[in-house]
Order: sequence, then C-alpha cells, then structure tokens
Amino acid sequence: MEMSPDIFRGTVIEGIDFQEGLRNFPPDAYMDVLRAWCKHISANLDKLNASVGMLSLPETLKEYTVVVHGLKGSNYGIYAGDLGKAAEALEGASRRGDIEFIKAKHGPFIEKASLLHSQLKDFIEAHQVDTGEKPMASAPDTALLAQFLTACKQFKSSLMEDILQSLEAFEYESDGDLVPWLREQTDNLEYEAIQERLSSIT
Repeated sequence: MEMSPDIFRGTVIEGIDFQEGLRNFPPDAYMDVLRAWCKHISANLDKLNASVGMLSLPETLKEYTVVVHGLKGSNYGIYAGDLGKAAEALEGASRRGDIEFIKAKHGPFIEKASLLHSQLKDFIEAHQVDTGEKPMASAPDTALLAQFLTACKQFKSSLMEDILQSLEAFEYESDGDLVPWLREQTDNLEYEAIQERLSSIT
C-alpha cells in the first residue's frame, strides 16, 4: 500500500521542509531518504566530534572537510536547509583552514543535527506503528525454509528474494533472528553459510 502524503503534511519538525521533499519525491521514496539519513548521521557526527580537537593536523582537517561535505549534501537532500547551510559554512571554513570558525560553529551544528535526528527517528517510528505491525507467527515456515534452501543450492537469487519477502512479512515468537540473518547472508552472497544453517533445520 502506498504511503499517503498526509502523514507528512500533518507533522511539523523545525529545520526540515517536508513539503519541499514531497514536491521532489513520492512519499515512500522520501521516507526511504529520511531513513537513510537517520541511519548514517550518528556515525558521521561522531567522526566530526573525534576530529574537531585535532584540526591543527592537516590530515585531520582534511578528514573533517570530507565528512562535513558529505553532511552538507545529505542535509540538503532531506530538505533540512538550515542544517545544510551550516554544514556548508563549516566546509568552507575547513577548506580555508579557519579553525577558530569551526570551533565556534561546530557545537551548535552537532546539537541541531542531533535534535533533528531524534525528532525524525521518532517520526519514522510513529509512522511504522501507523502503517500496522506485522502479523505474528509461531516460527518461520519450514516449507518456505526448505524451498529457500533448494533455491540457494541452485543459485536462483530471484526465487530466494521472493521467498525471503514472504518470510519477512511476519514477526516470529521463536527463531526470530533467523529471517534477518538470512537477509544479511543473502545480501552478502554467503550461500554456503545459508546452506549449512538451513540443512540442520529443514
């Protein structure tokens, strides 16, 4: 079911322009962009925090420039314009070696980005609740697992994907870690590991 744009129109988060995002993305695609931003922002902010105290070292200043350049693009990409401008200003300062400017503006930038991250994460989680939880099953279907094992042995990746999506449609009371594990191994083409584990189950 396609996501309704109304979920964005009924929400206001300071620092991000949902309406501009919806003018450029379908609602589902925009939500994916927001999820990707939330997934990576913390690690990038940690990198900035780790390097800000050693900006006198050329290699550290260069690393700061690279990370904040990426944040500039990702902030503009989710239509967080003010945060994008702040990252752009920090990037300009790092390129010209203006360490004092960076030290003055770094803290407020981190604070604003962290706040937006927290609010967007809450928004995304609330949306997931609104769209309904997955139905509960006792355990992954053994017949589907057997089919998945056969498809894996035959390297039929498209069939594996179809079966995996069927398995992912449920939450499980037991063996709940199996399906996410299968997804990870499939994405990494670890077919031998899949065969070894499923052979002991099916």
